[in-house]
This record gives sequence, structure tokens and C-alpha cells, in this order.
Amino acid sequence: DALVPSAADAIRVAEAAGRHLYDLGILTDIAAAAAGAGIGSADELLGPAERAVARLGDPTPLRSDLAWARLRVALCCDDPAPVVAAARTLLALDTPAAHRLRRDVAAAIVEVDRGRIDAAEVERVSRELADAGAPHEAARLCGVAAVRTDSEADARRLLKHSRLFRTQRARLKRAEGVDRDVVRLSEQETRVAQLVLEGRTHREIGAGLFISAKTVEHHVAHIRTKLGAGSRAELLAAIREYLSTADRPTA
Repeated sequence: DALVPSAADAIRVAEAAGRHLYDLGILTDIAAAAAGAGIGSADELLGPAERAVARLGDPTPLRSDLAWARLRVALCCDDPAPVVAAARTLLALDTPAAHRLRRDVAAAIVEVDRGRIDAAEVERVSRELADAGAPHEAARLCGVAAVRTDSEADARRLLKHSRLFRTQRARLKRAEGVDRDVVRLSEQETRVAQLVLEGRTHREIGAGLFISAKTVEHHVAHIRTKLGAGSRAELLAAIREYLSTADRPTA
């Protein structure tokens, strides 16, 4: 998510790619990175390509590609509703056999939304997703399932895998070099980050924000990934740096 320095730049990239449909794969990566950094909405980032596909008569293969792009962008954000909507849209399309993983991800999400959570299946699909170059989306899928399950054992298991995928992504970000000017924590993540920096436990943070300790753990894992932090010491240093930068007036 260091690819796009501003919402305007991200949207310009999306508009350019929308005129060249062979760039849909690149556009999906850029849109997911921008959404993960809080830059631009799915409509802004994917709208140009969707309009171009509509002018071509909405061929199914391209509609499937765009539905997958919508799902990946949704997974990079904090609101679960668009994730489920995008998954249902993708499942309704005739996805090519070569894209089995897309259907597996969408099916896992729909099953989680129905309350039928198979932790082993979610882990399998998430692992394949991470291996395909989307560790952030893999971590989010495990995180969403962990929050929805009634089984404490499954929740711990899924959150463990979510952390592993986030650590994988953090290693990639540190290796590539991350421009933290494009990192955006949500309002809730910022509140959680401030309380983590104060030394509060997950239970204490949850009580103060009226959310469960499990949800706090999910937020902390998301913060760790966005800031590219590995150890707790790195996390605290990264939060301190982020909050000090966020407090500075912009030019």
C-alpha cells in the first residue's frame, strides 16, 4: 500500500487502467493497496473499469475479474457488509475453472456470514490466498471468521493464523520499504492504538470501547499489519511514530 500516495493519484491510475482492460490484474492490486491504506473508495477505484466493461456488453470473464477485484478491495477495509455482498456477487457468476480459489474464498465468506464456520476450511483457503500473493486479504478472512465464531478454540486458532499472515505481509513491507505517509488507521483503530500505547490490556481496551477483547485483538493485529510492525516493541514504536505524524498539521 505504498504504491499510491494520494486518493487523486489512485483514482487517476484507476481511470487510466479502465481504458486498458488488460491491466485489470494490476488495477486490482492497486485498488486493494489503496483501500487498505484508506485511500479512495471501491467505486472511485473500480468504477472506470466497470463502466468500460459495461460498454463492451458485460462479458462474463471480465465481470468475474471485476467481482474478484471488488471482493479483494472489500477485504482490505473494515466493514464486513461489502465483503459479503461482493462474495455473493462473485458466486452468482460463472467463474472460470482456472480461478477456483476465487470461488473458494467467496464461498468461505458466505458460509461465515451464515454462521456455518469451518475453521479448517477457512485456514486452507486463507493459506492459498496468502500463497497467491494476498496475505493481507488472507489475514482479514481469518479475522472475520474469528470474530463470528462461537467457539473460543476456533477463534484463537483463526486469530493465530491471521497474525501469521499479517507477519508475512509485514515482512514483505519491511523488505520493500514502506512510505508511512500513506498509512491510514481507521478511527476505531486509532483509539485502540492510543490505548495500547498507554499499556492497557485487551480486556481493558474492550471495556473502555464497549467491544469484546477478541475484537480488540483483531484490531491490534490489523494495526500491526498496517504499520509493518513485527514484535511488540516494534508495534509500540510504530504507533508512537504514527500518532505523532498524524498530529502534525498538513501543508
